[in-house]
Amino acid sequence: MIFSNLLSYYFNFDHKMFVKFAKEVLGVSDMSCVFKTVRESMQNIDLWIEDEKQVLVIENKIKSGLNGKTGKGKTQLDKYFEYTQKYIKEHNIREAHYFIFVPDYNVIPLCDSDMKKHYKIVTYSEIYKFFKKYAAQYINDKYFADFLSGLQKHTMTLSELQFSIMRSRFLEKVNQR
Repeated sequence: MIFSNLLSYYFNFDHKMFVKFAKEVLGVSDMSCVFKTVRESMQNIDLWIEDEKQVLVIENKIKSGLNGKTGKGKTQLDKYFEYTQKYIKEHNIREAHYFIFVPDYNVIPLCDSDMKKHYKIVTYSEIYKFFKKYAAQYINDKYFADFLSGLQKHTMTLSELQFSIMRSRFLEKVNQR
């Protein structure tokens, strides 16, 4: 939830940079600089980004898996896909793109072949590389360095992350003496 809020903030910080992010990281080459971002209100979708031609559906999975399996075997991704398809038809929107943002330590298996076909997994390494590459564009934001540091923590494998936490706790104890 926190990172979804942060991503929403930085996607809206500079719309031209989000267009660049959409092209370089998401593979969406025709995103407009005029778009709206909705957090957690379109059927509980983490990030809903809409311009006049398309919708981007982003599910952010930090330390969690796919939720909401129904008796019919449908997941939250199925629910989001069905809702979005209905929405774009009703609003004459050309297309929708579906993404799952995952930390490098969180493996999300897309068992359903339809979901594999519709959703693209984007790792936090890819997100981090983008923001690090264009850090100068965010220099006026006093919290950007913290955001970048937080992103970097999600680029580690689980063992690297655990080692990093252990090392920082150890150094904290050493410095207390």
